[in-house]
Amino acid sequence: MLQGNQYKNYGRSGEFNCIWMASNTIDYQMCENEFDCENCTFDKILRNLVFKDSSKNQSGMVLNETDFLDKIISKLEDSKLDSKLIYLKNDLVIKHLFANIYYLGINPVTLSLLDSIKSIKDYMKKVYFNVDQTIVILEGDWGQITIKAPMSFLLLDKLIWTPEDIVNRQWLTLIVINQSEIIDSQISAEDWKKGKAKYLKILNEYKNFCLKINPSLIATSEKMKYLYQLIGKTEYVKLLENTVND
Repeated sequence: MLQGNQYKNYGRSGEFNCIWMASNTIDYQMCENEFDCENCTFDKILRNLVFKDSSKNQSGMVLNETDFLDKIISKLEDSKLDSKLIYLKNDLVIKHLFANIYYLGINPVTLSLLDSIKSIKDYMKKVYFNVDQTIVILEGDWGQITIKAPMSFLLLDKLIWTPEDIVNRQWLTLIVINQSEIIDSQISAEDWKKGKAKYLKILNEYKNFCLKINPSLIATSEKMKYLYQLIGKTEYVKLLENTVND
């Protein structure tokens, strides 16, 4: 049983060791959340990894390798504000084709965070979409997220056919939309940059957490490939839902 003095940090007045440091799971981590473990990202990651398989008390993942995180971070860093795109709420983008016809697609920020997509449920048999109507549902081993219309538009042609189309081509459909609808659902370049910076910060925190964990305490039979394996399916879906609902 952990004793109270195991949480004290004798080197710095008023600071306390994280419970995972007190239990020797990690070498060093101060509690920055006033022991509100339920709302601590670091605690959620550790619990997902250490207690994922309660019968073995192991996750079977390699923690000291962060290649998959480096790739996601690099992909997100490479996402540049494109003057040819109009950025919309619900993490969608449009690109002008001609007249009032546009491509409709997913924001590169969300695309960079998407783990493997196994299937797509699209609702593009409709001709006309109103605000908040479902456009598509993306599904994977991690669960699913729903992407809804941030504005009203007329559907011309569906462009997606497979999960690979989502990641590689970005565009979902061709639409007809009035200029007034675009103005009401558009986000600023500054807001887009803030969103990108927000998720880069989150990903780098995940990486730093990985580097603090003692790998000898967790099985190393399987190399981690996806973000949801690190933070857990529930937290991963929450992360994606935050991007498409910001």
